[in-house]
Amino acid sequence: MSPSQTPLTPLSVPPSNATVKISIIDSAGRLGRVPSKLFFEPHIEGFEYWTAPSYSFLIEHGSSGDKLLFDLGIRKDLENLPPVIQKLVEGWELSSHKNVSDVLVENGVDLRDIKTIIWSHRHFDHTGDPSVFPFSTDLVVGPGLKKIVGEGYPIDEESICSTSAWEGRNFIELDFETDRRVTSIGRWKAIDWFEDGSFYLLHSIGHTMDHLSGFARTKLAAQSITGTDEFILMGGDVAHHGGEFRPNRFLPIPTEISPDPRLPPYCGGFCLGAYYAQRNMRHNGDDCWNTPFLKSAKPFLDDEEKAEWSLDVIGEFDVHDNVFVIFAHDNTLLNVVDLYPKEATEWKEKGWKREGRWRFLEDLKGHN
Repeated sequence: MSPSQTPLTPLSVPPSNATVKISIIDSAGRLGRVPSKLFFEPHIEGFEYWTAPSYSFLIEHGSSGDKLLFDLGIRKDLENLPPVIQKLVEGWELSSHKNVSDVLVENGVDLRDIKTIIWSHRHFDHTGDPSVFPFSTDLVVGPGLKKIVGEGYPIDEESICSTSAWEGRNFIELDFETDRRVTSIGRWKAIDWFEDGSFYLLHSIGHTMDHLSGFARTKLAAQSITGTDEFILMGGDVAHHGGEFRPNRFLPIPTEISPDPRLPPYCGGFCLGAYYAQRNMRHNGDDCWNTPFLKSAKPFLDDEEKAEWSLDVIGEFDVHDNVFVIFAHDNTLLNVVDLYPKEATEWKEKGWKREGRWRFLEDLKGHN
């Protein structure tokens, strides 16, 4: 049977009466036929390849109306990716029919109204093509990125980023030591972007050392069905799959999993937790129920130890019912959430977290 869970770790989010609106953008960019062994351990029969979207997020500040983008997904002109990236992804099936900018324009957004683009980190499936935005749009990145990517391609033929991303625009590298807006959310350092508690950037290091996550207050307690403020955590690549941070000591596999992840979204039903616990190849006994199925594989990690630490931290966020964790490549949410131009503010009322929490398990069932 499922072991009991550990008491929740408080996130200690500073109080605020300010919120932002969040929309989840799917520009139809896809990572396809990606060998799972490059990202996940151990090998699980039937999960040899991995397919995923690459979400971006439109963030609209409640009081000022400022519009930000968190990540840009995969650029549509794949032939213009730096050569080092094109070589890296040989054999993968990449597709991207639109830039995030195209999706915005199609929905009546003037790109001049996008004040800031924030990269979660330097990898191509998040950086998109900032050059299509006007020079008035700032580009914000995490600590150390400039040193890592250098002058950019084509000045540096080995760079993974294109110089055109920042040419002619304000290019801001955050400093979580000296910025006056620095605080902490959970165990991560945070920058209070608007200085009103509505939106934070978290230094969620490990996958890369420049990695940022976004933490948005989407609803105040007075308007929430739970009587608490509600938040969305945009996790970038802290995780690539739900099995990297679920189950955990705060959230064991329940004895009965409902809704049943083997059924289409919103079909209800339940399955026995033991069906999946016995497939947790990393562990035995109670650990099968309360330790993640997967760990991050080394090829795409800057720091393996810090990556594992950040996965532990994101599990502490995820277990709180008023926090909805969305990482950039969560394929299981495509049929669960509303996508842009619809908003994500009502995620709690619409049951997205409950519906999506255990859907990752279907990737890991193996062959019977």
